[in-house]
Amino acid sequence: MIPVMKKVLGLIFCAYIIFFICLPPIQTPDELSHFELVYWTSFTTYPYINQKLQVNPYGYARELSELFNLGNEDPMLVIDFEKVKKSPLQQKIVYDSEKNGQLIAVSSQAYNPPLYYFFAHQLLRSARFFQINVIEQFYIVRLTSGIFFAGVLYFLYKTLTLCFKDKKVVSGVLLGMGINPLLLQSAVGISPDIAAMFFAVVFCYFFMRYRILTGISTIHLVNLAIIAGLGTLSKISNMTIVIAFAVYLFVCLKKNKKKIAALCIFVGTFVLTQLPWIYLNLVRYGKIVPEQVALGAIESADYTITWFKAAIVTLVNFRHTIMHYAGFLGQNDVYPFSFIFIPFVCIVLLLFCIGIFFAKKPRSFPSGFMLGVVLCSVCFFFGLGFLRMIQFHPGWGIGGRNVLYLYPIVSLYLFFGLVHLVKNNTLLAAKIWGYTGIFYFFYILVFVLWPRYYV
Repeated sequence: MIPVMKKVLGLIFCAYIIFFICLPPIQTPDELSHFELVYWTSFTTYPYINQKLQVNPYGYARELSELFNLGNEDPMLVIDFEKVKKSPLQQKIVYDSEKNGQLIAVSSQAYNPPLYYFFAHQLLRSARFFQINVIEQFYIVRLTSGIFFAGVLYFLYKTLTLCFKDKKVVSGVLLGMGINPLLLQSAVGISPDIAAMFFAVVFCYFFMRYRILTGISTIHLVNLAIIAGLGTLSKISNMTIVIAFAVYLFVCLKKNKKKIAALCIFVGTFVLTQLPWIYLNLVRYGKIVPEQVALGAIESADYTITWFKAAIVTLVNFRHTIMHYAGFLGQNDVYPFSFIFIPFVCIVLLLFCIGIFFAKKPRSFPSGFMLGVVLCSVCFFFGLGFLRMIQFHPGWGIGGRNVLYLYPIVSLYLFFGLVHLVKNNTLLAAKIWGYTGIFYFFYILVFVLWPRYYV
């Protein structure tokens, strides 16, 4: 008989392959910009930030954009595969050096730290070495996210084994998490979101492991700082984990000398990992962090809003996060929107609150730290949303992909809430969780993904 965990991993792998095949190029959020950035990085040039974000100076990827109809206003985008087969890109490997010299190395995503693109460009250079055409190069670069996804699953499994002794429970929880359509979309698309999630999961695993086995020593603080640093070099939002852990050290360590020493070691090591990125930003823009990290939006000078209304609208916009966690393939808007997702949001919030306040959680689960990460993230993204609402445009919501690194933590609290509702029958809750994940995957596949591109 095949072990349960192998069946679970097989199901998740099959779900990933289906999404990999069914999602056409440049259909995940900002994927064209990310691919353009990978392209320039492969020529040892990290692009400058495009200061006017309403202008998209795509050079290398313009033909790819036109081929797959990016920007088509029709939400029911159906790919013309006959056109794809006849495209000159089927024979093109790379632009010649003269053409490259005419293109401008800028990108609207160049405010992102470079770590993900460093790994991705290695695959792109390898594809060019083997004379693979541009369209196939795109799919090969997508494998970068697939590799990070495999790492996410591995460390999720290791983390869950610290929380639950029953392997069937671990399998059920992992299945429900791993087969989620939003996670699969991020595992397929070219984007640093999945890398940020990977390092967040690795950080949580080693933190829990150190805490359970031996306590956190100096070398452990250095290791955690390096992991947090790599996460922040993948996406700036992982900085919230650093803040939450620093607060955790300050609160939990009793002696002041130990607090100061631990904070100095952790924060100092973390800052050292960021020095190359800080240096690049200072040389290019005269700032430690580019302002586009906070205010990268399309300006609307005619729009005004009061601070109170901006705060309320920003708070309500967090509904997009929950809807995207539900598996929608979209960025700001949900397609197709149905009334069913109003009670869905309410149910998720209810389970989350039960998981926090009432559920009996494993002793190995550092609930205080995990809640700290959630709280820091909510404050961070609320601040960004509020600033954008005041200074730029009113239509930006907190997408699930923006806080993908929080998805495992939120999922665990939802699962704890479910366990409480079934009277602490953890195995039953794991079965419900896993089967619900399978059902929802097929629901999104049949009613969202296939109709959107193929029907």
